[in-house]
Amino acid sequence: MPVQTEGAEHDDALPGAVAEVAHLRTLMAEMDHRMKNLLARVQAIVSHSARGAENVQELAATVNGRIAALARVQGALTADGAQGVALRALAEAEAQPFGRERVCISGPAVSLPARAGQAVALLLHELMTNAAKYGALSVPGGQVDIGWTLADGRLTLDWRETGGPAVTPPARTGFGSDLVRRVVPSETGGHVSLEYRPEGLTARLDIPDSGAVADAGERWQAPAAGPGPEGVPEARPLRVLLLEDEVLIAMDLQAMLEEGGHTVIGPVETVRDALARLDADRVDAAVLDLHLGDASSVEVAQALAARGIPFLFATGAAGRANLPAGFADRPVLVKPFDGPALRDALAKVAAAS
Repeated sequence: MPVQTEGAEHDDALPGAVAEVAHLRTLMAEMDHRMKNLLARVQAIVSHSARGAENVQELAATVNGRIAALARVQGALTADGAQGVALRALAEAEAQPFGRERVCISGPAVSLPARAGQAVALLLHELMTNAAKYGALSVPGGQVDIGWTLADGRLTLDWRETGGPAVTPPARTGFGSDLVRRVVPSETGGHVSLEYRPEGLTARLDIPDSGAVADAGERWQAPAAGPGPEGVPEARPLRVLLLEDEVLIAMDLQAMLEEGGHTVIGPVETVRDALARLDADRVDAAVLDLHLGDASSVEVAQALAARGIPFLFATGAAGRANLPAGFADRPVLVKPFDGPALRDALAKVAAAS
């Protein structure tokens, strides 16, 4: 009867361990590559946006919007093991501030590959921003229709504005136009056409080999950027406990809240400090970073709930599946988000309490 020694067992396990380490190194290298590409995209967005901005406020709003469009794609790709990006979710996320009465969306359930998803997200964001500033969404009664078809891999997306001001071709073009006319076709292998009709702008994105697939179960729901204009309660100044362990993010959130007339308690970085401030100060509402390094803000959420104090979670993890047990119905803002989204969401939870 052959006898296997302890050393032989280790020898048998060694090839598997080596293969696992090699696999992890490959994953880390791919993650590093993707992260650097994403940072390079953000850097390019900031640089090109700065060249066309007339003031700091305009630059901040433009950059925030474009980065948020990219973030929605990242959220879709990391939610529930999704392999693609739901086109409808991207369209609804951009349309959300205006309501379904102003923006009509139609088309089959379609999942886009990551690269095409990023390009389409930017396209929709630029068109929606332009419509809000100069087009159909800049006046009461104007409407935008977004629709698409998918046949044999060919994706055709149509954009049509009606009821807005009379349209004329722009005298000059900026980075937004470059995104639409150059970046989107390059990223998708498709073609973008724009028509400045007097009755409203029309646009078509045609991608012969899109890589898109019909998706009967669109798993990911686009995170709401905040309630639309019709659903925002009247804001009132609040004393807001802010729990966020990333200092730069905390500084940004504090500025967003103070711009809305709120008093920030903190910011604090730990559960212990948050509970101490909760005992020592009057707190009207709270914004809680869900993940605090190796810890979470669940204990603070439980204390707030016990006292009947409204709060919302802020997190970089897309999808409600990441919420702790007992808090699945709590409002969530997925990072990054802007000041209006934060203030609107806070007003909504405060009004509901």
